[in-house]
Order: sequence, then C-alpha cells, then structure tokens
Amino acid sequence: NNGSTWKVADLVDRVVSLNLFDSLLIFESDGTLTVHDTVGNYTWEIIESSELRNFGEDGIFVVDDLIYFEGYDFDLGTGLYMMEIGHAISYN
Repeated sequence: NNGSTWKVADLVDRVVSLNLFDSLLIFESDGTLTVHDTVGNYTWEIIESSELRNFGEDGIFVVDDLIYFEGYDFDLGTGLYMMEIGHAISYN
C-alpha cells in the first residue's frame, strides 16, 4: 500500500449502485449496466443503455448469482428485471 489512487474504468458519468459478486463489481454508469473484474482488471457492459433504460432510483441488487434491477424495455415496458451472472471456463 503506497497511498496511490488509480482509475480502473473510463466512465462518462457517475457510478451508482455499486455491488460486489465474487471478484466482480456490478454498477450502473450512464444508464448502462456495467461489470468490472477486479482480478483481470477489465470492464465491460452487460446491458447497453439502448437496450434497457432507467435502472431506477433504488438501483441494482445482487442476490447470489442474480442481478435484479428496475428497467424499461421498449417492447416489455417498465418492470423488475433479472439477469443471471454466469462464469465460463475456456480451454485452449
């Protein structure tokens, strides 16, 4: 620990609803559901803001390997949405 601070993801807007699952930080940024892997040190979007909008004031909740959030889908409307967190192992 040398007292330094690092920026781990280049985000346009603020980070809200920060949740931890294993080594994954799950959060909303700019209306996009995003994950940061603290072990691999990389960040990716789970759901782009064009697919699902408005994560709601109550944010994002992680229960076991499930992510729950309020959202709006153009076809399905407003509701409580759920997504399962999956892990994959690749062999070369």
